[in-house]
Amino acid sequence: MSVEDIAFFTVARCRKRSAPCYGFEKVAHVSVVHHGALDYAELAALGLSPESVADFSSNCNPFGPPPGVEAALRALPPSALARYPDRDCLALRERLAALHALEPAWICIGNGSAELIWALARALLKPGALAAILGPTFGEYAAASAACGARVTPVEMFRLNGTTGTRAPILAPHAASVVWLCNPNNPTGHLLSPRDLAALREEFPSAIFVIDEAYLAFVPGACAARPAGRTVILRSLTKDFGMAGLRLGYLLAPPPLIARVRGLLPPWNIGAPAQAAGLAALDALEWHATTMAQIRAESERLRAALRAQGWRLHAGAAHFFLLSAGDGATLRARLLAHKLVVRDCASFGLPAWVRIAPQVPALNDRLIAALEQLP
Repeated sequence: MSVEDIAFFTVARCRKRSAPCYGFEKVAHVSVVHHGALDYAELAALGLSPESVADFSSNCNPFGPPPGVEAALRALPPSALARYPDRDCLALRERLAALHALEPAWICIGNGSAELIWALARALLKPGALAAILGPTFGEYAAASAACGARVTPVEMFRLNGTTGTRAPILAPHAASVVWLCNPNNPTGHLLSPRDLAALREEFPSAIFVIDEAYLAFVPGACAARPAGRTVILRSLTKDFGMAGLRLGYLLAPPPLIARVRGLLPPWNIGAPAQAAGLAALDALEWHATTMAQIRAESERLRAALRAQGWRLHAGAAHFFLLSAGDGATLRARLLAHKLVVRDCASFGLPAWVRIAPQVPALNDRLIAALEQLP
């Protein structure tokens, strides 16, 4: 397939990705959420192998997983694969409890944080309840809420004007049951401070706040929220440890809510390999700190190079950033012809932008060279 054929195919595909409510749309009464990362069906149609493509659309640690993870997976005895895994993930919950200075009863493990988002929506929202989505942001919050019969209300919170965030307008202050917030936000990178969060709680005095901190580890010195009666926290082990293929996230919340969420999850939702990988990753905190610094340095280098080429960027506190393309779908298609994948942001309501997450230095150099060649 020629470069022109790839561009035509991918632009036509991306043009369909335009959703009215922060990343999800209804298709035949089914919620469809558009994501970054490689689309294996698209690559197969184009005759490309996943291994041949550099993925700048996924916000994971490009240096991962830690070396100890592969060793832990290889060390699993056949008996660990033959028997059912620990349905309570006790060892992993205990390790995370020590890390966060909590009791294990405050922690629930999910098959990726996306599984926990959907379980939380079922636990917290009744049909007709109001779910406020602070965005533009990750589409699963709206999709999971709508699937429960909730009224989904987008609240424009993050604007591409160079600020760190804008105060959300008062929206039926006593009506919202749940407020979904990604901090730092995906895709804009805005980071809300503890003072910002306190102000939001005043504006939504009756709501439970679900704060998704999947990218907080990528922000040096960022202040983590603490779980409490009206605040629950989502975390990812797969993003900052580079283990997206294993699917591993966790929830921090008061024990009564943890019990409700666990009751909504399927039994044995975390396999033995993922549990072993999680424990090995938590043994690699020094590696984690080193690679976080490397990612930050590569992000700054990549942004400087693209600005020098004349590209307009929006960079928040996170390692990923937005690039103004005029037409995000077209730029994505042109880069895919170079075997480089970026995130078209039309499904976030930002069709003129693409999102870029830095990769290892050699791949970043490929992207810099490819963008320099474009007229």
